[in-house]
Amino acid sequence: MSETPTQVPGEASAAIALATEKYRAGHVDEARALLSSVVERDPANRRALFQLGIIALERREPAQAEAFLRRAIEGMRSAVGSMALGDALEAQGRNAEAEDALRDAVAIDAGLAEAWGRLASLYATRKARDEAQFALAAALRIRPRDARYWSNLASLQLDAKRYPEAVEAARRAVEFDPAHVLAWTHLGRALGSMGDLAGANRALTEAITRDSTSGPAQYWLAVSHAHLGHWSEAASLYRRAIACFPEWVEPRVGLANALSKLGRRKEAVAAFEEAAPLDASWEPAIWSQRLFTMQLGDDFAPADVSAAHREWARRFAASVPRRTWPRRDPAAKVRIGYVSPRFQGSSMAFALLPVLEAHDRSRFEIACYAELEKRDATGERFRALADHWVETQALEDDALARRIEDDGIDILVDLAGHTPGNRLAVFARRPARAAVSWLDYFNTTGVEAIDALVADDGAMEAGLAKAFVERLEGLGPVRYVYRAPDYAPEVTAPRAAAIVFGSFARYGKVTSSTLDAWSAILAATPGSRLLLKNDTLGEAAACAAVREEFLRRGIDSVRLELRGPGSHEEMLLELAEVDVVLDTFPYNGGITTLEALWMGRPVVSLAGDTLVGRQGASILGAVGLADLVARDPAHYIEVACALAADAPRRARLSASLRNALSVSPLGDAKAFTHRLESLYLRLLAEAQPN
Repeated sequence: MSETPTQVPGEASAAIALATEKYRAGHVDEARALLSSVVERDPANRRALFQLGIIALERREPAQAEAFLRRAIEGMRSAVGSMALGDALEAQGRNAEAEDALRDAVAIDAGLAEAWGRLASLYATRKARDEAQFALAAALRIRPRDARYWSNLASLQLDAKRYPEAVEAARRAVEFDPAHVLAWTHLGRALGSMGDLAGANRALTEAITRDSTSGPAQYWLAVSHAHLGHWSEAASLYRRAIACFPEWVEPRVGLANALSKLGRRKEAVAAFEEAAPLDASWEPAIWSQRLFTMQLGDDFAPADVSAAHREWARRFAASVPRRTWPRRDPAAKVRIGYVSPRFQGSSMAFALLPVLEAHDRSRFEIACYAELEKRDATGERFRALADHWVETQALEDDALARRIEDDGIDILVDLAGHTPGNRLAVFARRPARAAVSWLDYFNTTGVEAIDALVADDGAMEAGLAKAFVERLEGLGPVRYVYRAPDYAPEVTAPRAAAIVFGSFARYGKVTSSTLDAWSAILAATPGSRLLLKNDTLGEAAACAAVREEFLRRGIDSVRLELRGPGSHEEMLLELAEVDVVLDTFPYNGGITTLEALWMGRPVVSLAGDTLVGRQGASILGAVGLADLVARDPAHYIEVACALAADAPRRARLSASLRNALSVSPLGDAKAFTHRLESLYLRLLAEAQPN
């Protein structure tokens, strides 16, 4: 036990000395009894009171510890006593008072490293990073080789996203204490955040080697493997982290995403459902991810998926009553606010950039509300096209809604739906005269405050309206346009070799029915092969599982070519190796279908009974290939096999598809944008007071 400067003569001193010996020998109850007897005879004995306070702290009796310690240091300056009092107050959740006590401790003795370290932890807890860094610097001046303080500094730098500084601090920590598991974990996190995934894996593996029960190390190693596309390994590590910390939400969300990537959609949905109740602040986003995952395959009935969207909105984004807006100046430009987390290099960019460029700036003013995930050259192009650019990641829903209203936005357009980073709760507050859902989502948002959802003629003819809370608005043959990237290579003619079918769709969209159809196509086309490329097939375990799926269907693995992720330009080049692209169903491809057509490769699709399930039909119909749209799996197999056998047609399509796409409604951004603007004006007129 610690000593205080106060000395007690005679019998009391002997009793305290004996209590100290008993305590050190592990006889805590006997030590406590001796000290209590001293205090009974001498209620003001500071030394005995202090020792009783320390014992109470260690027994997890912080209120009793506080009482003893306050009596021990009453009327005197004791750095050690104030530090112990800070511990007792923190243990009771009274952090502000604990900070005061620790500041008293370092004011009395600035060389008390432990007090500086504890003060830094309290500052960090309330995100006072500058104060925490100052306190840690003070602790390190006193104990420059203390790994704990270097590790805490690394954690602080990680929170501030100062990754190089975090790496340096973590390296110092493991230099002074190679067994410091948390420091190895911080080092792995920091290296991973800087893109050094190999270094991250080494550091995190070292942490796990030293402590196989370290949940944080398991979790961050899982994150590192997920970034590498090693989804099977990531799933295993997420499970280990969950076993260590069952109430920790992050590993459960990571597991759900990994399972989705592996095509195990029902398991992924169940994992999201287990994660959601663990953290109220994460709950809306987790349920949104669940909704998105439910649509990827055929595991859930479309009616059930629509109902789940409505339930999400009821729980997390209940719409406020429609308001009466003041009459606007008819001469003023219409202000359109686009809201998205993906104003950057993404598939959405190929559809949105042409529209922003085509907007009539004499009549419309454009604001982009960017929930920015990263900064890149494409993001700068979006920013240059916006009359107003607002980064929203630091704004809570109420604050963003106020900002949108203050900006005088007339039409607010959601581009995300239930994809990660969405701000649907802002739309529920009705901060603009009218609201629209468009582009990056294919189901109802469930949010009643969103007036319309942009669809195409095919969706309107299919009678899908009842599945949507929003009013479906058909804008012609397509619901978006496409412009290929500048780096897209030239089209190459099909090779005079065995037929290669291909799919570059995410594996989470590949259903059992799709695998059945693909296997039947291969079986019916002698000598043919199937090229699959996506971000799931970058690890051996996932590839082995895919080969096993085909083997069960009678297709030998020698007929499969499985490739992991690469650059977008590389992917476009690889399309030249494919003769016929096979669409997924019931979740059709969108941009991936357009990319195949741009590279001169025909696509066979299957029309379903949802908006996303009819996306392939819409695209192929727009370029004059409606005959490549199947009505059921048997017809899908028939169409694919017939196209594979028709080499002259494939040669003609290779030479003509790029031009056909360019002159189709998919390539006419000006006409599409005019139709979109007309919809905005109609909605604005409906919102005008009578």
